[in-house]
Amino acid sequence: MLAALVGIAFWSGPAASVTRASEAASATCEARAVGDRAVAVITLHGFVEDESLRLLRLGMRGRVRVEATLLRKRWGVFEQTLASRVFESDLTSSRDKRALILNDGTPVDPLGPIPLARLALRLPERDVGQTTLRIAVQLQVVTMSSLSKVAAWATESGGEDDTSSILTRGLLAAVVKDLTRSAECACPVATPDPAEPRRR
Repeated sequence: MLAALVGIAFWSGPAASVTRASEAASATCEARAVGDRAVAVITLHGFVEDESLRLLRLGMRGRVRVEATLLRKRWGVFEQTLASRVFESDLTSSRDKRALILNDGTPVDPLGPIPLARLALRLPERDVGQTTLRIAVQLQVVTMSSLSKVAAWATESGGEDDTSSILTRGLLAAVVKDLTRSAECACPVATPDPAEPRRR
């Protein structure tokens, strides 16, 4: 089982190999008020490691989860939560395995930054002064369930019994955790142009 998991994680298949230095996962954001909403652009950096890229090229699906929270400074260090939403999208490999595809059809370079689709949160107040958008983003390429199925397929076990031991579950959990990338960032919500009409 251990050999099968190691082979799955490091076999790249027919696609050209990718070699690069390890980069810490990070995220950046830009947000501005547009009408009655805060519209943000989020970019991921260093989220797709070589091991994750190989699994994506093998046909596994990555899940990007973004938790966006609008905060406003009130008294001293205290902040009030104005709005919060969770956005999810998929990340897959293109057919030629040279690019990654977001679920809106946008191709992205696996070696470069990944710009996510714009997201919007409703602004409950007209004045956006001292309003901040806080982002927590996570990319998970495999889950315990999906990795168990792949391991069972690789070992031709045909069932869950061979992957149900405490040792194996612990190994699978460690692999899943190692292949999960996360980061946080924050950015101020820019004030709209006074001449711009506020949409309802």
